[in-house]
Amino acid sequence: MRTKYFGVSSARGVAVFAVSAAVGSAVACGSSFGTDCSATRTCTAEGGQESAAGHTASGAAGQSGVAATSEGGVPTGGAGNSGLGATGMAGAAGAAGGVPAQVECTTAKDCDDRKQCTGVETCVDGACVAGTPPCKNPDEANCTATCTEGAAKPTCSVMANDKDQDGHGSALCTAAPGDDCDDTEKTVYTGAPEICDRLDNDCNDLIDLYDGLPFSGSYENLGDASSTQRYASDVAWSEEAHVFGVVWRDDKPNDTPTVMFTAIAPDGKIKATARAINESAPIPLTPINVPKYRPRIAAGNGGFAVVWPTANAIGFRLVPATGVLTTPVKTIPTSSLARPDIAFSGAASAWGIAWGDRMATVNAGGLASQEKTVLAGSVDLVRIAAVGDGFGVARGPIVVLVAADLSGPKSIVIEGTNPELPAIGSASDHFGVVARPAPGAPAGSDSTFTAYDAKGNKLCGPVAAAAPGLLITDVVPTARGYTLSFDFRYGFQEIGLDCKVGPLLVKDTGVDTNYLTAFDGGGSGGYLVTALNAATDMPEYRLFGSNFCD
Repeated sequence: MRTKYFGVSSARGVAVFAVSAAVGSAVACGSSFGTDCSATRTCTAEGGQESAAGHTASGAAGQSGVAATSEGGVPTGGAGNSGLGATGMAGAAGAAGGVPAQVECTTAKDCDDRKQCTGVETCVDGACVAGTPPCKNPDEANCTATCTEGAAKPTCSVMANDKDQDGHGSALCTAAPGDDCDDTEKTVYTGAPEICDRLDNDCNDLIDLYDGLPFSGSYENLGDASSTQRYASDVAWSEEAHVFGVVWRDDKPNDTPTVMFTAIAPDGKIKATARAINESAPIPLTPINVPKYRPRIAAGNGGFAVVWPTANAIGFRLVPATGVLTTPVKTIPTSSLARPDIAFSGAASAWGIAWGDRMATVNAGGLASQEKTVLAGSVDLVRIAAVGDGFGVARGPIVVLVAADLSGPKSIVIEGTNPELPAIGSASDHFGVVARPAPGAPAGSDSTFTAYDAKGNKLCGPVAAAAPGLLITDVVPTARGYTLSFDFRYGFQEIGLDCKVGPLLVKDTGVDTNYLTAFDGGGSGGYLVTALNAATDMPEYRLFGSNFCD
């Protein structure tokens, strides 16, 4: 049985009564509250308010108060005797006796919700305690457990979650695995069409180009097709101007070699008409395709700077992204004629130029420093990149870190097998170096890649960067790490910031289809590669999206 409490209003206050019994057996109680009601009866007072009198063993009720009893008729307080009701003396006496706390249950049967899937409820210390559901979810992140009521017992089932609502459950639900290897992407599930988005859409552990998608873009001629002697080219991406700057050498018949420039937008539109930029500093006449006389270009300050070898000097010119020339050619006198390379340091707001064993800098206003020897021994090929607030110059088996004022060269020995012909690329706080095997290196020697922080501390590597025989020409930093490009192929390879090497992406296989390649990008504009077509000896370019297939 349960005890119920009722509040009864009177002229003087509220009296609280306990009723124990099967509620509903009403008896006549006389005016106000009768005194002949048993402890197991419900009384209805005049005015329709429900109340109860005490057991016959209790004291008589006052004019407005009444004694309260607990279940079983044991008196718990005195009756009022002054008509003060709940606030009178009798009310105080009743309160002193105490009113028992409300009780939810006396047995487990009182708590039973008659549902199998919620478990068996129990009664503990007068309170109902929920049961333990019989069906447990083994992995709430990836699975859903369902309980179905049965005739005798419930039935439990588990199914994979489908958070992305593509109709395919998560493969991570080990109790009931689905066929969706990425339940956060609607375009990913077993059997989905592979699209160019860097996701494994069909769940076969391959993405994009690795899963059969073709390279994007098409080959386009570089420069004036009527000129039949166009040679080695170079490219740089300007994130500020959102264009690629491209330079190449144009050897017109019976004329001095000319450095040409154009700007190409990521959508392939020509943003600056091709034009010569070295009219006062010609490239020396050389045999066809000698790469040491190719021009080089770098992006910085919203535009570009171009360098090239000229008689007893290095030619230098600032070129706006529009191609409209506003500053003259400058020359840096040198006694060492070799192929130069250039990089821009945003931290130093200066251009760094390296050639042979020498280096010089040019400030934002175009004022050049004196050349300075920074490398031991004369070498032909050097590459340069901005590193920290200075530059890193790669040549032979070493990298030399040089401050923007050309002070404090620090040499780093490149690890690898017979490292020669280096390539270097840098981000704001790290750089990567590729050392290609020297001519005559043992068969099977690989190009190796090593990553360093801006102070020259090794981060990872060396790792084999490409299949034997593929020569790496450029190292381009990206948000994911680095992308390498190869000579004699339209081919690329990605290497993570942890030096994890990705598969080769080779467009042309079996024959050498191009050479003297140059490659840059990695920003919002994707990539652009230039090269000489082996069949025509003419320069061409091709644009790729950031995934190479878009």
